[in-house]
Amino acid sequence: MRRTSVVLCALAVVLSMIAAGCSEPPKSKEPREVDTIETASSPSPNPTPEDSIACDLLTNKERRSIAGRSISLVAPAPAAKGSAQCRWVDTLKSGAPTMVQVAVAPAQVWAKSVPMQVDSALRSGRAADDKLRAKLLAAKKKISRGADKLTDKEACTMFSLLAQSNGRKKGVTETISFPPFGSQIAAQGRTCRFGIYATVTYSELGLKPSSALSAAVLRLVKIAVLRASKMNYAD
Repeated sequence: MRRTSVVLCALAVVLSMIAAGCSEPPKSKEPREVDTIETASSPSPNPTPEDSIACDLLTNKERRSIAGRSISLVAPAPAAKGSAQCRWVDTLKSGAPTMVQVAVAPAQVWAKSVPMQVDSALRSGRAADDKLRAKLLAAKKKISRGADKLTDKEACTMFSLLAQSNGRKKGVTETISFPPFGSQIAAQGRTCRFGIYATVTYSELGLKPSSALSAAVLRLVKIAVLRASKMNYAD
């Protein structure tokens, strides 16, 4: 399908974690992420493999680079409307398998979550800078006129603003965070580039944040968004 038709595909996560870390090593306390199209969800214990265009975004070799072994079984990963998602696991018999998940959506689809995220940032006081607050309010107002009217640049600029409100550097285009994933935690990289919002989530038993893990996840999300931008999806 053409990239624009991804909007018509069934979207991925609540993108299991869609909405706004940085490439810096994780700190003891990660800034709170408020992402409405993204929130890690536990995998089904008895999944049935499903086809998804997102399953073409990462190769087995790339998934092996972070897991250290083959992660090739496709598990169900219902996508949010307008996005596509694929989830690979090492076993279908465990409620807590090692997992790699990728989700993509047009930036305009992701941007529909911006008003809620802006409200949260303003209520919490995370956006204390007056200039940043003004930019966030302007972004919310622009969304009210229709997210589909945003240019790719406008939508991805909103991603950067929300990341900044969460303590990231100004103008950041990739973030890393470690949200809850069932009884564990996951490493999740997010980016908005080429008019595409993408996330890569990795989870394994006993996962602990580290600079090496952050770098590995961010590498995969960059690969995924670049590959998605070049795909010619057939109708």
